[in-house]
Amino acid sequence: MQEFGHEFADVWLKLPSPLLQKGGMRIVRAGRNIAKPHYHVGPKIIECHSLHFIMEGELLFEYNGQRKHLKAGDLFCLFPYLPYSYRIHDSGKPLRLMWLALEGSQVPEAVRSLHLSEAEPFLENRLDFRVKAALHTLISLQEQRHSSDYIESSELYRLFDGLSRAQAPSASTVDHDHDIQRDWLDDSIDYLRLHYMEPIKIEELARLAGVNRTYYSTRFTQKTGASPMQYLQKLRMDKGAQLLLDTSLSITEIALSLGYPDLYSFTRAFKNYHGSSPSSFRDEL
Repeated sequence: MQEFGHEFADVWLKLPSPLLQKGGMRIVRAGRNIAKPHYHVGPKIIECHSLHFIMEGELLFEYNGQRKHLKAGDLFCLFPYLPYSYRIHDSGKPLRLMWLALEGSQVPEAVRSLHLSEAEPFLENRLDFRVKAALHTLISLQEQRHSSDYIESSELYRLFDGLSRAQAPSASTVDHDHDIQRDWLDDSIDYLRLHYMEPIKIEELARLAGVNRTYYSTRFTQKTGASPMQYLQKLRMDKGAQLLLDTSLSITEIALSLGYPDLYSFTRAFKNYHGSSPSSFRDEL
C-alpha cells in the first residue's frame, strides 16, 4: 500500500475493455485502505455509483444533511452527484475499507434491488462469507495486470447476489397487496411477451405467479382488458401477420414457430381473428 496524507491505500483506476464496456455492470475504480487516526473524506461528489465496504472499525457517514454511524460488516453507497463525506469514528479500532466504483446500464437497478437509495444509502450487517469472498476476489483481480474479463464480470454479479441474500428485508416492510399484485402481473405480462411463441398453458402461468387460475385470470383481465388466452392470441396473431407480410416462410413454418401444433389449428385461429385465411391475407397485400 502507498502512504497518503490520511491513509495507506491501494487504488486502481480502470479503463474497462471493449467487452466489459458492452456489459451491464463494470468496475471503473477500486481500492482498499487502512485509515490513519485523522482520516476524513469530503464533502465531495462523484459521477457514478460507488459501494464502500467497512471491513474493520467504524466511521461516521454524512449525506443529505444526515449522519449515520456505521461499523464493520456494513456498507454504504455513494450516488452520482449526491454530496457526501465520511470520517473515522474514534472507537479505538483501526478502520479498513474496500470500495468498487461502478458504471453500466444495470447498475442503478442492481443498487435499488439491494434496497439502497439516496434517502437511505447504507446497509448494515451484510458482509457475510459469500460477500467477502466475492469482494476479495474482485480486489485481487485488480492487482493482476492481465485478469480475465469473464471472471471479473461473474464475480461482480456474485457479489450482488451475495448482498441480496445476506439479509433480505422482512415482508412486514413491504406493502404486501400492492407490490405482489404489481410484481406478478407485470412479470406475467413480460413472460408472455417473451415466450408467446412457445406452447404456453394458463395453468402454468398461474403456477409461476403463485396464485390459482381463477384469481390469475380475473386479475390479468382487469389489468390488460383481455383474458390471458385473448392476450396470448393477440401476440401470436400480430406476429403471424408480420411474418406473413415480411418473410417468405411457409404458412406451416409460421404456424409451428408460433406454438401451434399444426397448420390447421393456426389457420382456423388466424381466420377467426383476422377474418381471412393466412394464404388470403398474404395474397391480398
